[in-house]
Amino acid sequence: MPQAPFRSGNLTIDFDCHKVTIAGKEIKFAATEYSILSLLAQNAGRIYTQDDIHSRVWGWEYRGDRHILQVAMSRLRKKIGDNSRIPRYIQTRVDIGYRFRKD
Repeated sequence: MPQAPFRSGNLTIDFDCHKVTIAGKEIKFAATEYSILSLLAQNAGRIYTQDDIHSRVWGWEYRGDRHILQVAMSRLRKKIGDNSRIPRYIQTRVDIGYRFRKD
């Protein structure tokens, strides 16, 4: 069943095509970056802990460095033009996790 595109400001995510655009310009993401973005956007307003994101994106069996999530979030934010200090899209809840802002 087709899923309606997600829109927030000038960001659009077409989940069926795995396509992200900002002001009509397509942005390319690594698979993990796209997985994080789509997870947060599909559940806008809901906070996901780092453990939640790790298990959903990398799998329960992943036992790697926890820093990998912060690196992926930094790359993702840079690509969508988001500033972690004044977030337009993704908010960091210190010691809790991340959430996509609800319009």
